[in-house]
Amino acid sequence: MYYSVHLDYNVLFGGGSTSQYLIGLALIAGVAVVINTVIHSLKSVRAKDAGSAAVPSIMM
Repeated sequence: MYYSVHLDYNVLFGGGSTSQYLIGLALIAGVAVVINTVIHSLKSVRAKDAGSAAVPSIMM
C-alpha cells in the first residue's frame, strides 16, 4: 500500500521519484504472484498425496 499511495500522490501533485515507486510496486506485485503460485502448487501436491484419505464428496 505504501508504493501505491506514494505513486498516486506523485502522479497527482508531481514528484521526482515516480519511477522508483512504480518499480517498487511492480516488484512487490511480482513477488506476491510468485509466492501465491508456490502456495497453490504445494497445495495441489498435498491434495494428490492425500488421495482417497480426504472426506468423500456428495458429487462423486
